[in-house]
Amino acid sequence: MPSEDSIWMSSINKEESDGPWRYLRGVAKVQTTEMVIAADEIDYNSDTAWTYARGHVRLEHFATGDILHADHAEYNLKTEEGKFYAVEGTSPAKILTSPGVLTTTNPFYFKAAWADRIKNRYLLHHGFVTDCTVPKPWWTFNAPLFDIIPGDRAIARNTVLHVKRLPILYLPYFLRPLGRNPRQSGFLTPSFGHSTIRGYFFGGGYYWAINRSYDMDYALQYFTIRGPAHTFDFRGKPNSVSDFNFNYFQVQDRGLPQADGSVIKQGGEQFQITGKTEIWGFTGRLDYNYLSSLVFRQVFSDSFTLSISSEVSSVGYLQRHFKHDAYTLNLSFYRDQLFESVTPLSEPANEVVIQKLPTFEVSGRDQEIVKGPLPVWFSFGASGGLISRQEPTLQTGYLTSRIDLQPRVSTAFSFKGFSLSPSVTFGVTDYSKQYSSNSPTTATVVATPLLRKTADVVLDFRLPTIERIFAPPAWLHLGSKLKHVIETQAVYENVSGVNQFNNTIHFDAGDLLANTNQLTLSMTNRLYKKDAKGNVNEILTWSVTQARYFDPTFGGAVLPGQRNVVLEAEELTPYTFLDGPRTWNRL
Repeated sequence: MPSEDSIWMSSINKEESDGPWRYLRGVAKVQTTEMVIAADEIDYNSDTAWTYARGHVRLEHFATGDILHADHAEYNLKTEEGKFYAVEGTSPAKILTSPGVLTTTNPFYFKAAWADRIKNRYLLHHGFVTDCTVPKPWWTFNAPLFDIIPGDRAIARNTVLHVKRLPILYLPYFLRPLGRNPRQSGFLTPSFGHSTIRGYFFGGGYYWAINRSYDMDYALQYFTIRGPAHTFDFRGKPNSVSDFNFNYFQVQDRGLPQADGSVIKQGGEQFQITGKTEIWGFTGRLDYNYLSSLVFRQVFSDSFTLSISSEVSSVGYLQRHFKHDAYTLNLSFYRDQLFESVTPLSEPANEVVIQKLPTFEVSGRDQEIVKGPLPVWFSFGASGGLISRQEPTLQTGYLTSRIDLQPRVSTAFSFKGFSLSPSVTFGVTDYSKQYSSNSPTTATVVATPLLRKTADVVLDFRLPTIERIFAPPAWLHLGSKLKHVIETQAVYENVSGVNQFNNTIHFDAGDLLANTNQLTLSMTNRLYKKDAKGNVNEILTWSVTQARYFDPTFGGAVLPGQRNVVLEAEELTPYTFLDGPRTWNRL
């Protein structure tokens, strides 16, 4: 076993000795049990233990994980002190692997004109620190002197925060934890600014590191036109396989004064709960979202994409696989809230709410039950649970049940690139309620069971793939080779047995299934590129698809002069409904 004083030296081009001096040239390296120094050239004195390194200097400390790069350096291996010039480096946050500990993996980058290393401590002169990736960090803290202990903390005075090289904030004192649990309670950076809708705003907050497993923060912002806004965030990691996060946002809106003296208030609240766990062999996920009103989101959302979204979805599930993933069991809940229009807070929301509370799902993937020249595969899907649909003109109640079973049998033929894959799926769906009357303006639900029996026959025929490889012009920068692939497909489908489509309550896509007799033709073009290293990537895909419906009314499901939604048309085009019988559909 090597001792703590052991020193290893190596180089490629030349290695000379002159008394206590060792001269290493060409990929030179000096290593101890604690660290390693590499450079183009290294001069080492065994009497004083001083090491002088020049050109592409790199120091790595094994215990702390910090790494330095410098132009040249002088370092004493015994006293563990020295100087590094034109230096930059990283100091990773230390991660605990113990159960129930909140951690971070963000490394800590720094750069300085020169740095002094004194044992396990660095003094950076005229430099910056950041959590962003160098060489072009999004933000930096700049200071004349940083005092850094890797794995512990970084301290500086007279610090200036730069965002994209623009000075934003001056801090007389700066502290950044770098320890095993790099979180520390304290006040958050104050915020201030101006909004055309909310007026001037200012605020601040506090972060509380409760313990190694839990923390929370609260922020208060005050808008001069609208009033105070509260943001609360609480997260935890109870054990090694579980974590959760609760985020809450509320605005106590004073309202907008109107000409008649009234005030229109647009405040509200929203929150999100996310989490994951593993229990009894099940994997669990949760993403629950709540929004008090659409007008609140439109007025107080800081994201354009979010402000124009009228849908709020929540989902949670427990999932387990059996027999090498051949079978899957799901226990899930689902809630989808769709705001049809913006309504004042004083009026009931115009919204559609669909819920599944809960649903049991069992599925089995394709398994070969008959072998030989004509193989046969069998798969199935089954589900059952309570579902509901609530909207201004329709209330199904929360005790509506739906049970569904869909076994599937398939086979396949192939000959010289041609392939044919026939399959048949038998479906049985039992609803505890149905429509007694259904029109675009009104609907009446009765507690009369509805049983739907379907047969879905599919013939999937594919021609041999056509491809060509060619070299693109260098000025296109598309790699060394391009491959153009053409795939042609024809799918015939016949669905029968849906004889009460207009009595079926629509909860999800499975309820939109209608009778059909159709042929779908498609041609898909794919373009792949191959670079000099042999990596292949698909860079472009485009398809042309056309469907021919031999039953224009889809078994009577499509009526003229009104909105008609059927699964077969929705799967092909982005249009959500048909306005009458359809013979062709193209994409």
